Amino acid sequence: MREALQQRRRGALLLVVALLAAGLASLAHETDLLRRPEQQTIDARYQIRGTQRERTKGIVLVTVDPATFDYFRQRKMPAQWPFPRRYHARVIEQLAGSRARAIAFDVQFTEPTDALDDNALIEAVGRAGDVVLSTTEVGAHGSTDVLGGAEALRAARARVGNTNVTPDSDGVLRNMQYSVEGLRSFGVVAAEVATHRAVPASLFGGPRARVPIDYAGGPGTFSSISYSRVYARQFSPSLFAGKIVVVGSSAPSLQDLHQTPMSSAPMAGPEVVANETATVLAGIPLRYCSSAATVLLIVLLALLVWAGGLRLGTLGVALTGAGLLALWSLASQLVFDAGTVLDYSDPAASLLLSTGGTVLVGMWADSRERQRLRALFAADATAVVDEILGAPAGPRPLEPTAIIAGYRIESAIARGGMGVVYRATQLALNRPVAIKLIATERADEPVFRGRFERESQLAASIEHPNVIPVYEAGDDDGLLFIAMRLVEGTDLAETLARDGPLAPARTARLITQLAGALDAAHAHGLVHRDVKPANVLLTLDEPEHLYLTDFGVAKQVSAEDGMTQAGQWVGTLDYLAPEQIRGEVLGASADIYALACVLFHCLTGNIPFPRDNDAAKLWAHVNALPPAASTRRPGLPKAIDEVIARGMGKDPTARFRTAADLASACARSLGVHEVQATATESPTRERSESSPPTAISE
Repeated sequence: MREALQQRRRGALLLVVALLAAGLASLAHETDLLRRPEQQTIDARYQIRGTQRERTKGIVLVTVDPATFDYFRQRKMPAQWPFPRRYHARVIEQLAGSRARAIAFDVQFTEPTDALDDNALIEAVGRAGDVVLSTTEVGAHGSTDVLGGAEALRAARARVGNTNVTPDSDGVLRNMQYSVEGLRSFGVVAAEVATHRAVPASLFGGPRARVPIDYAGGPGTFSSISYSRVYARQFSPSLFAGKIVVVGSSAPSLQDLHQTPMSSAPMAGPEVVANETATVLAGIPLRYCSSAATVLLIVLLALLVWAGGLRLGTLGVALTGAGLLALWSLASQLVFDAGTVLDYSDPAASLLLSTGGTVLVGMWADSRERQRLRALFAADATAVVDEILGAPAGPRPLEPTAIIAGYRIESAIARGGMGVVYRATQLALNRPVAIKLIATERADEPVFRGRFERESQLAASIEHPNVIPVYEAGDDDGLLFIAMRLVEGTDLAETLARDGPLAPARTARLITQLAGALDAAHAHGLVHRDVKPANVLLTLDEPEHLYLTDFGVAKQVSAEDGMTQAGQWVGTLDYLAPEQIRGEVLGASADIYALACVLFHCLTGNIPFPRDNDAAKLWAHVNALPPAASTRRPGLPKAIDEVIARGMGKDPTARFRTAADLASACARSLGVHEVQATATESPTRERSESSPPTAISE
């Protein structure tokens, strides 16, 4: 139920993120905020598409190039621009004589010059027919003064087209219009003259609508010939037969050059005109996508990310967003190649914003969920732990490897009031470990946290065969943990519950090993404070080997941090020393008291003070006389009762000086003479996959 509610909340939040991303991208679209990057993407699409040679068929350029000026200078002819109009008249006659389909002359003839030259030009235009002349000066209702005005143009059977162009804000010429200032564009008129059919404004979407120029390629794509060669008739007539001929200047000194999306190199005016004419003849092959369709795409891409966010993890959403961006890029190019210029940048912005927002929300939600589940792992929420660890491969609310950095959690093996112990694998060394997670309610206490980190490091420094080796202890993003050796075997509590009282010789051996571990801790200035059978591990080796574990509640002998006050204690009720119950400063004698309690438990199979409630147990530890083991288990020597009584003395100073002293007295009283105080080395083996679970608890 909780998970379903969280999923609904997460889905609603992700939907808000998607709609916000779509709204911001739509606003950017309406305000043209991403104009510059969008212009660059259009240029990239032109260049990726490459040259369209079929668009160049039927159009030839005649260019006034540097060679033309050299030609006239070498012949001592006037070579200053503008050329005498008789030059143009001769070129027109040469082209007409070659049966050109139409002549588009991109040179402006608005001012009268020499009368003979003007008349020669007018007569040549009239004889040629199908000539288009250019102008950038337009009067009312699209009128012009080319060749003296409308009457002279009608007599010469010539048309005029407007060669004014409007580059985009970055200076690149990408678009053309049906008409400018009421006069049809030069390319439109050239197409009409060549086909003898009117081009309707509706083809463009209106007189002032802007459509993309469908550039056939970069500079030099169209066939061209020098103006001087045509003038001198140094060409084959078949070059122009049946073709549209565009005449204009390409010499850099005449500055009729334009930046286009096809190349960083400028394109000469005649070639721009040729591209415009080819675009109109092809019926405007490229069209801009409508604004409404763009907004729809913006919303759709954002919702696709939202849908992915409902089913995928944070990394999955990021990869999905990257994949969608790649698909969107490919789709934009394919659609461009098919004839539609999509707005790429605004939908891409929607995609990136929604992906980024979804990833951030996912990281935030994952972080909260990770903290919640980590706390549940530390608090031993069994149902949640089993669900996560038993989940099949695939997306999970919390991957086991994410619980503690560097460790892969595999199964729970022990539980207690201070936290939970799990079997895990240390990823860096690929070795099995037991890792204890401290319950978050304790870890959140600043004093406990500081002491835990300090004293866990001290515990890790203890090197003794009967002290469980601690590999690492610390704080992982707020979660306290201890990583230690994972051993093969069971614990003393489970052994006593299963087998009952232990044999005196076995008891003496175990108490001796446990005493050695405690004295080693005391030598390092640590009081264990929770000595009990559940914290004593027994291996399956022969002879069995004992480990003292769980130093998570250990305390420095000299520490006075106020954590344990009157009425409060740390440890387990059945083994608490009276001073520990009273909240007094503890010394090594508190652990010796607990060791005597464990000794009693091992010999009798029962705790020293079995009572019906905790209060009665506490009273007994503080006030009742230590129990006699010999009365609980006939056959035990009465001398053992004296050992237990001294070890459980109410006055800490009356107890054994060291745990080893208690162990020695225990062995003597039980008549066990060959007890090894400590093992020289640990016989413990790392547990294999087929080994039984290790019971480690508090």
